Amino acid sequence: MKFEDSLVCGQIVANYKNIIVDVMLDDGDEVSAFCPEQELKNQLYKVGARVWLEPSEEKRRRVPFVCQLTDCGEGRIFVNNKYKNQLFAEAFKSGALDEVLGSYKYIREIQSGEELKYV
Repeated sequence: MKFEDSLVCGQIVANYKNIIVDVMLDDGDEVSAFCPEQELKNQLYKVGARVWLEPSEEKRRRVPFVCQLTDCGEGRIFVNNKYKNQLFAEAFKSGALDEVLGSYKYIREIQSGEELKYV
């Protein structure tokens, strides 16, 4: 998956409020970043964790970056749901999920509130 802007990498130095972290970038700058996955915030955004940030598309936003990936010791975790469908489609098309999914040729997203007897 390619991002429109290149990602910048750093380490979380402070975790405050419900949706914001302070990050010391590898170049020495300290910036604030929005955390899109709020439900797992305490597990994903620990002080010391490595994160990959993308500049915010919203130029009027006070927080200039959005977290895209985090590494809290168990490997990189993609945290921004904005790209989930695109990322999954690319992985499915490239065959990266063949071992997990077997011979399935068609996959769709389950809609909220949809009841299925089986998937």
